[in-house]
Amino acid sequence: MSILKSTNDAFGGIILEPGDLPTDTKMFTNDLEDSINHWNPTNSKLVWLKLMISQSNLIHPAVKLGFNFHHTSEESLMLVYKLKPKAFIPPFASHYIGIGGVAINSNKEILVVREKYVRRGQINQLKLPGGTINSDEHLVDGVIREVLEETGVETEFVSVSSFRHIHEYRYGKSDIYFVALLKPLSNKITAQTEEIEECKWMPLQEYLNSPEISDFNKIVVKSTLIKPNFTSKLIHEYRSQDLYEFFLPESVEDSNLVDRYF
Repeated sequence: MSILKSTNDAFGGIILEPGDLPTDTKMFTNDLEDSINHWNPTNSKLVWLKLMISQSNLIHPAVKLGFNFHHTSEESLMLVYKLKPKAFIPPFASHYIGIGGVAINSNKEILVVREKYVRRGQINQLKLPGGTINSDEHLVDGVIREVLEETGVETEFVSVSSFRHIHEYRYGKSDIYFVALLKPLSNKITAQTEEIEECKWMPLQEYLNSPEISDFNKIVVKSTLIKPNFTSKLIHEYRSQDLYEFFLPESVEDSNLVDRYF
């Protein structure tokens, strides 16, 4: 009997890393089956098996032994096996995260774009610049990046004013879309020609009255004009600013907050 090298997580899971697996399909199958038989009587609940794309020959034997797909990336596939029938398998990420930027200059003009491509059945209206947040990217950094990429305008983050939550967005996932108020640091527009058909500064009142702007885009812009919005804050007990970001009202640090509430 040959037991595969593994580590344990804090929730009763056994973790198999790709670098510790046999490359030969038959040896892998035998070792994995021996390992499952060894782990079954223990208190462990799940076995997590990560395979790289170069190890795709190991997917079929793992599935034959009872492993199910859990999630995938461009380079790898994660499979999971229940050692205990009632073991809880945490679901994989269920949402996309997007953000739009409301950039209003000193001339009371708002930065808007018209995309080249829209979903079938949608009207190609003017909208806020923005897009999907990258993995390991903060909202603050993401909205500044997206606005710069699409319009060429540099901005500074001010606050988060609102967000929208929808289901059945893409590939069966849901979507959370934040709206951020930005301070423009430049006015010159250099539109991203690959995705953007039109980009311009538009008088704010014209934007709010225009039939070319959706009701949603009007409402979220209005929300940025109402205070208090949520600014980026630090909470010092959290260990890393690279891993966490918080958006709270400015008044959260008011020492008389309780009295003001009541």
